[in-house]
Amino acid sequence: MSLFTATILIRPVDPKDAIFLRPLLQQLGYEIDSVLLNNYIATYSEIKGHHAFVAISKDEADDMVLGFISLHISYWFHRSDPAARISALVVDDHCRGRGIGQMLVNHAEDVARDEGCKLLELTAASHRRQTGTYEFYESLGFIDSDKVTTLFRKQLNE
Repeated sequence: MSLFTATILIRPVDPKDAIFLRPLLQQLGYEIDSVLLNNYIATYSEIKGHHAFVAISKDEADDMVLGFISLHISYWFHRSDPAARISALVVDDHCRGRGIGQMLVNHAEDVARDEGCKLLELTAASHRRQTGTYEFYESLGFIDSDKVTTLFRKQLNE
């Protein structure tokens, strides 16, 4: 069955998904050791406020993973409601443009609402502007808040 007609489901990440997640994360530019990835998957969902989901094709024999999203819920001292942040979102290169990314984001929005969040945010690397990533997020209702806020980073050494 073609992916155009496949049944796509969203479910929590499972350790058996590691074989699919590593190449997806590499498509984002993240190199991750297989052993570390297996450990992350095994413990990630047990951390309060951390969620990870995959989009799978149910029509494939092995529940082929087509995309991945991770979501963090943050509790801020100065806000009465928590906020959610998408920390990773990727759809396999061969499956883009078929609504899978939107399905994953919609699922993350539902989870965030269920957790009491009134805000969902994400960051996108500046080089992703040329790949259509910014337009994709804007089509889903996200706004570029660079006029409102600036992200500062500091690398912490051990």
